[in-house]
Amino acid sequence: MNILYEDDYLIVAFKEAKISSQKDKTNSESLEQMLEKKLNTKLHIITRLDKTVMGLSLFAKNKEIANKLTKMLTEDKIKKTYHAIIDGLIPEENKIESYILKDSRLNLSKIVNKGNVGAKYALLYYKTLEVYKNYTKVEIDLKTGRHHQIRVQFASISNGLYGDTKYNKNFKHKKNVYPALCACKLEFNHPITNKKLSIKCDDNLNIKDIK
Repeated sequence: MNILYEDDYLIVAFKEAKISSQKDKTNSESLEQMLEKKLNTKLHIITRLDKTVMGLSLFAKNKEIANKLTKMLTEDKIKKTYHAIIDGLIPEENKIESYILKDSRLNLSKIVNKGNVGAKYALLYYKTLEVYKNYTKVEIDLKTGRHHQIRVQFASISNGLYGDTKYNKNFKHKKNVYPALCACKLEFNHPITNKKLSIKCDDNLNIKDIK
């Protein structure tokens, strides 16, 4: 558990892949539970990550701050930057815009037509950081936070994320692999002081390690 920022109002910590952001159906301890135990206080999660995704998670220390941060999140005032390795070659810079429908029973999402009942608008921008063999490392500016958004949207335009067993057909039957995806930066104005915060972590994604 690596805390990268903390004050009287909020905390940002790094979540490893395999650890849940919040308590789930398994008996394994979540990042939220670890932090609450360490700080001896109730926390409110603001930015959730899929269990298999690593990176920065933002928590509020009280309900008032949670409400302020949640409002900022819905108004796109918290910039979330991700790095990912894509299994395939894609245009150097672009946006992906689509409608996503979540299937809670299967814990999967899919791209559907606008107007489909339950579908939610999803938008992200990306730019290429590095190309190696048949792989592309990208930086992603996530504008909406839909269920499995990055994973399902890149799968819709290419082969998907390297190591993603849910949405990349090349990894459907692989074991002990995780999506090459990291939530590596959070930028926002502090909800109390209005000070600009920019919190970063290493992405741990080396495209040249891929064999």
